[in-house]
Amino acid sequence: MAPALFVLLIIHYSAITVPFWDHCELGRLLIRIHDHGFQLASLWAPHNQHRPLTYRAVLLLNAYLTNWDIRSEYVYLIAAMFGAFLLQAFALWRAGSRINNVWLAGAIAILAIFSFSPVGHNNHWWSMMIQLHFAHLFLAAALISIAARPSAWSCNILSSVFCWLAAYSFSSGLIAFFVAATISQYTSGNLLHLTGRTIFWITNIVAVSALYLPGVPHEGGSVHPGLVTMIWFALVYLGFPVVSLIRYPYTEQFQASEGVITMVNGMARILLCALIA
Repeated sequence: MAPALFVLLIIHYSAITVPFWDHCELGRLLIRIHDHGFQLASLWAPHNQHRPLTYRAVLLLNAYLTNWDIRSEYVYLIAAMFGAFLLQAFALWRAGSRINNVWLAGAIAILAIFSFSPVGHNNHWWSMMIQLHFAHLFLAAALISIAARPSAWSCNILSSVFCWLAAYSFSSGLIAFFVAATISQYTSGNLLHLTGRTIFWITNIVAVSALYLPGVPHEGGSVHPGLVTMIWFALVYLGFPVVSLIRYPYTEQFQASEGVITMVNGMARILLCALIA
């Protein structure tokens, strides 16, 4: 319970309660709605490389109900954060029901450290990061749903609903469609066998690609990194929160450490990938 209580205290102490950085986009949207009326298309309009429809729908309704009291947005952030933790803890309990309870408790304790880590401090005191917590919650729900009974239509449909919610919270949710489709196809007994579930997921992937990708701006696209650079970036990006749990230096907002720490982050992720494999 310590990490969970800590993050509640740090949000109470440090939460930003005024429009900050990209959160001003919601303020501009409120002004446009006030001046020109509400247009449904504004909900899924792109912001950076995302279409945060779920985030906008919740926060616009909340702004209407609270006269845009930003403090109230942390209710949704905390709910999504704790919801994702509880969902993954339940999945751990289901997966580890046949192992020693001490090991299971230890796994859930480690999950709590990651779920409520101060390394993600922007996620904890900047309410715009509701969209990341929504994406995290819906991604977990989508993958746990399809993993529970991958051959059941009800689980496939439920997983696809969560995939759509995740994608329209943050663009990383697009990957969930391919992962869920792979899980469903893998359990069919033949990876090349075409089933009704195969067609279902192909239809979902085509539909979300057609609706999501056209019109998303291409920012900073003058120099495209090579494959090796992209792989190394992914390793460093995923290794950063793990290393920072041990070494937590102060950095400015949205700025990661460079140099030797970058190498440590990348090596930590390589080690984690090896252990997972």
